[in-house]
Amino acid sequence: MHAPTTTPRRFWQLHLSTAIVLTLVTGTLIGLNGVPEVGPNERAYGWPFPVVTYLGELPVSVRWDWTMAFDVVSNLLLIVYTRVIWEYLTRRRETRARVIHGTTFYFAALASVIVGYLTFAPRAPQLPVKGELCGWPLVIYRDVRYEFDGTESEWDTVHAANKDVISRELGNLTSWNFDRNATTHHFHIAYHSQSPDGKQYIILRADLLADILLVATAAILAEWLAIKRGQRDAKERMHLTPIPNINL
Repeated sequence: MHAPTTTPRRFWQLHLSTAIVLTLVTGTLIGLNGVPEVGPNERAYGWPFPVVTYLGELPVSVRWDWTMAFDVVSNLLLIVYTRVIWEYLTRRRETRARVIHGTTFYFAALASVIVGYLTFAPRAPQLPVKGELCGWPLVIYRDVRYEFDGTESEWDTVHAANKDVISRELGNLTSWNFDRNATTHHFHIAYHSQSPDGKQYIILRADLLADILLVATAAILAEWLAIKRGQRDAKERMHLTPIPNINL
């Protein structure tokens, strides 16, 4: 008797365990997006970044910018990666093949080192702002400053040329001061910005999520390349294997 053969599953066919895990992950994401972050007078919805803010019963702001795009893309990637990784491991376990290739661990480790270095290595902001920034791809810590001494006309020229850079690198201002000399008509402006304590954990969790997704992308790509290389080597061995001569 021949052993029963199982038809290979198509890509969109799922195991029951994969469907259960997807249900749990999707429900968790819905809960994270649906449970508001309550402030003194407001409620904010969205994960990892709040995108809809309510003041009382009225929505006062909806962020139709990169913040909402980041939320949508990160949530969808978490669902897709859960489906791909869990289903892949289940199918490999069924065929008793090697669950994960060794090169995948090397690629994942290398990606983790690179992402960790980019995240924790302090970098200088764009001039004329001075100080240091940490975090990648999002800034999770900043300690930067900008100072100017000169006349009002010089300030108008310098500020117009560097307005976008100063606004982006300083972020939320922590402190600033302005001094004018009545005799010379020169004035001194000093801006200082540090990471705020209030919503910094939101940026931290978003940055951590982005780093995890990047490492997972590197691991999935490495595993896919290893599978393709193994399939190509198997075809080459099959073509190179000599066919024995059978004399009747």
